[in-house]
Amino acid sequence: MAKNQLMSTRNKGTRPSGFTLLEVLVSLVLIGVGIYFSTRIFVTGKYFIKETENKSRAMEVANQKMNEYLTKSYEGLVAGTYNGTDTTGLFNWQVKVAAQVINHNAASGKVNDIPYKEIAVVCSYSEQKANGETINKVVRLVNLVPYPYMHLFSSTDSPTTTEVKYYSAACPSSACNATSAAKIAATNLNDATIVKTDFSTKVRSDLQIFYNLSIDITGDKASIDDADLLFSKCFITNKNTGTTTAYEIQTGTPVISQPTVNNVVIVPKLAAGDYTLRVIWFKDHNRGVIVGKRVNIIIFQLET
Repeated sequence: MAKNQLMSTRNKGTRPSGFTLLEVLVSLVLIGVGIYFSTRIFVTGKYFIKETENKSRAMEVANQKMNEYLTKSYEGLVAGTYNGTDTTGLFNWQVKVAAQVINHNAASGKVNDIPYKEIAVVCSYSEQKANGETINKVVRLVNLVPYPYMHLFSSTDSPTTTEVKYYSAACPSSACNATSAAKIAATNLNDATIVKTDFSTKVRSDLQIFYNLSIDITGDKASIDDADLLFSKCFITNKNTGTTTAYEIQTGTPVISQPTVNNVVIVPKLAAGDYTLRVIWFKDHNRGVIVGKRVNIIIFQLET
C-alpha cells in the first residue's frame, strides 16, 4: 500500500522552481519599457524646470529694464532703440521708446492733441528642447507714459559777467515805468540778454515763469543813488515761426537795498510748440557798472 502511494506521488509531481526563458524575456521587456518611460519623464521634467527658470529670468530682466525707463522723466524718455545683455550673457534685452500722439479732430471739441510715449521691452534667449532642438524665445512688455499734466523746466547761469545796461530810448526819464519800458524792442535782445533758455510745450499751457538775478556793483559805486532801480522784462520767441512776444515789466527793484532781483510772469494759454525764453534786466540810470552774478529761471507749465 505504501508502495502504491509512493508511485502515485511521483506521478503527480510538482512544477520545478525558477522562471522559464519566456518569462525572463517578458520581464526584461517590461523593465526596459519602465526604464525608458522613467527616463523620458526625468528628461522632460528637467526640460520643463529649465524652461521655467529661463522664462522667470527673462521676465526679471524685462521688468528691470521697464522699471528703469519708467523712472525717467517724460523728457528723459528719448525716442530710440537701446540694446544690451544681462550679467549672465545669455539674455539679450532691447528697449524701444516711441513718441506717439492721440489726435483729436475738430468735431471732438478737444483743444489738445495728447502726446504720450510708448516703452516696449523685449528679452530674448535661446533654449534647448527635450529632443535636442534649439529654439529662440522672447518675453515682451509694453507700457505707456502719458504727457504730464504739470511740467517744470529750470535753467541756471552761474557765474555770468553780463552787464545790466541802461536803455535811454526805452527809459527817457529817470523814473522808468512799465509803459515806457515796454518800448524795448525785440532787436535789443542780443545785447540785453542776461539769460536765455529753450523749452517746449506739447499741449496748450499756462506758464508761470519765476526768475531771479543776483548782482554785483563795480566801478563808481558812490555814484549810484538809493533811488536807482533795476527793471526786468521777458520775451518768448516761437522757434518755428520766429514770432516774439514781450511780457510787461513786473518789478522795479532798488539797486542798493536789494542786490537780488526776483520776479514772476504769467503767460496764459501758450500754444504747443518750441520756444526760446529770454529775460533781460536793465537800469533806469547810467551810473556805475552793475553785473549779473547768478541767474536762475524756473518755468512751471500747467496744461489747459
